[in-house]
Amino acid sequence: MKGFSREELTVILDGPLVKSIAKEIVGADRRRYRVQVSCRRMGTDTGMDTIVYLDNNLHRVLKHMNETTYRPSRQGESKPSED
Repeated sequence: MKGFSREELTVILDGPLVKSIAKEIVGADRRRYRVQVSCRRMGTDTGMDTIVYLDNNLHRVLKHMNETTYRPSRQGESKPSED
């Protein structure tokens, strides 16, 4: 993710408690998104830490938002009907 180091977008789950990070990201169209991600380890404790890399997940979320968010045209056209 542009503007963030890999360490800023990495969460180490070292116990059952919830870990969270919050970031503001800017899309290709200059829209700003405030993103908060919370995660926790589930299941049997194996005694090993779990590392979660959020950069690819945030790329996918941003791509989805850019593809699916309706943006009205400047000419005032209406949203296309979904048949």
